[in-house]
Amino acid sequence: MILFRRSELKVRYNMEHNGTAIGLGHFRDLNTHVRYHELPNDISLAWIGLEPGEHFSALAHPVDSFLIVQKGKALFQGAQSSEMSNGDLVQIPQNYWHEYAMGDDEGFEALSLTFEGQPLFSPERPPFLEQSSIPKKAENFVFVRRSEKCFRDYDRLLPSGYRARWIYVKEGKTEKIEFQGPTYIINFDGRCKIAGEHQDIEMLSQDIMYFDIADTLQFSTLRKSTLLSLERINPEVELEGLS
Repeated sequence: MILFRRSELKVRYNMEHNGTAIGLGHFRDLNTHVRYHELPNDISLAWIGLEPGEHFSALAHPVDSFLIVQKGKALFQGAQSSEMSNGDLVQIPQNYWHEYAMGDDEGFEALSLTFEGQPLFSPERPPFLEQSSIPKKAENFVFVRRSEKCFRDYDRLLPSGYRARWIYVKEGKTEKIEFQGPTYIINFDGRCKIAGEHQDIEMLSQDIMYFDIADTLQFSTLRKSTLLSLERINPEVELEGLS
């Protein structure tokens, strides 16, 4: 098991592309971690944060991406607008022009996810900064409210071969869960101890863990925890490693 502490990820506030500065809020990409090269080249993860008065620059990405709200509220603006809050998921299609701004005084945090090897803001895959430069019209975004979600809604949106599960561990309780293959576990809230066959780790809020074999893990906590697992359910397909 590999543990990626939130505190170990470097923070980016903006990026520059062709002389234009792009405001990223507080952007913590998993690819800034010293052990990132040990991960397969299949998923890109990052935490996005906004403070009161901040906004994320309007742009479009050349790949599909997902945004899952960890805390706070923000207004997602595109061809249609919608307020995002804790636990909501937005699927943002390739080439979809969008932006978002902080919606309350508590701050906003969300997990950004793509099923691509390259990080979302890599120089090799820069975003479109002008609507006129987007090569083709995008489909509309898909919004899944936490209040109405069932886990199959998430699976329906994910690429074939992946499964998403929310894991809720009540205070003082223990949960045992079996995983079929390589899995990312993201701690959205709380403090949780995870015991595997060969290793025990403690996850804090916004920590990310990865393991590459089928395993049964035991989750225990002194404080209620909410975690998300992203599991590869056809592990017989070989994943390309990063160099």
